[in-house]
Amino acid sequence: MERKIVENITSDIEREFYASKETRFKNITISGPTDGESAFKESSNIEVEESKFDLRYPFWHNTDLKVINCDFTENCRAPFWYCKNVIVNRCIFKGVKQFRECENLDISYVTLFGEEPFWNIKDIKIHNSKISGFYAFFGSSNIHIENMGFSGKYSFQYTKNVTIEDSTLDTKDAFWHSENVTCRNCVIKGEYLGWYSKNLTLINCEITGTQPLCYAEGLKIINCTMNGCDLAFEYSEVDALIVGQIVSIKNPLKGTVIVEKCEEYIKDENDKSNGNFTLQEPK
Repeated sequence: MERKIVENITSDIEREFYASKETRFKNITISGPTDGESAFKESSNIEVEESKFDLRYPFWHNTDLKVINCDFTENCRAPFWYCKNVIVNRCIFKGVKQFRECENLDISYVTLFGEEPFWNIKDIKIHNSKISGFYAFFGSSNIHIENMGFSGKYSFQYTKNVTIEDSTLDTKDAFWHSENVTCRNCVIKGEYLGWYSKNLTLINCEITGTQPLCYAEGLKIINCTMNGCDLAFEYSEVDALIVGQIVSIKNPLKGTVIVEKCEEYIKDENDKSNGNFTLQEPK
């Protein structure tokens, strides 16, 4: 079916393009004093290119959507909620709560600044993007990320089935209560990493920050550096091969850590390892 083309329109009317189908939109501006919201609500199989969004909730309950080379301003709050099968490419986001309760997202070459992005998303791919925001990816599952620069507190909490490769994460309290997460070839900065996580695996990563990886189950660290990390692994089940040295390890619960140098191994009166933990130097 040939797509209808709609272009060069500026509108602030409520639900201006409501329930659109099989349409390509180009050079659309959603802005104005009427302050109408939900411009493309309930649409399906549409493409939107080279457009600007300055009002709330433009894409709610959309299916089979492509959004390319678009600008979402600070006023564009919560643009993508309850959507399925969405491709977003080369867009800039400056508002809050951009993606929530969506399924099957493909995000590439995106710059996103704002609080609470990607909440409760199922099946998401992100590559070659720069993301910033508090509580990013909260409660999301089936996540695959490549070449992402991320900054912001409390990321990836309560996530499941996550793979992150070749990325830089500058984030406090990351991966709390997460399950089945693998980070490979990443730089991970920030205190209190991975508390209460289950099956967190870090491979060839650079890790920095105080009190990392406590109260973790099934923790694996393979060929990672942990420069400047102190009070690590408290009450965690951990198997680790650390390159270089670590400042201190405190009260690990179970497993083996192999490291060239541990400046301090703290085992206080509350130690619960009962001999089930071993600290070794590499052979």
